Amino acid sequence: SARILVPCIAIFSLNASFQLIETGLPPATADGLGWGPVRISFLMAGTAVFIMVSFAVVPALSKRGVTDKRLIVGGLVVSAVSYSSMYFFWTKDAPIWHYFLPIACACT
Repeated sequence: SARILVPCIAIFSLNASFQLIETGLPPATADGLGWGPVRISFLMAGTAVFIMVSFAVVPALSKRGVTDKRLIVGGLVVSAVSYSSMYFFWTKDAPIWHYFLPIACACT
């Protein structure tokens, strides 16, 4: 049924897209910003903070009456914009916010 299929597809696509950050970030920042493994690791650790905050915010929004449908649609739209931004923003010699902003949005 669609009630089961839509969340399963959403979870699969978000997990597959999130792996783009883990695989694409190190070579992109090494090439575009000249970063080494330590700086990249700090940025990846920072994503954990954004994810932790998101895990606290979503139940709070749900308790305040935001429907599950709105939460899912909002999350999917933000994810689509974030991952598209990675494609367009991650260029050589781009400013640091071009790398950070899409990741921060994708993790929320």
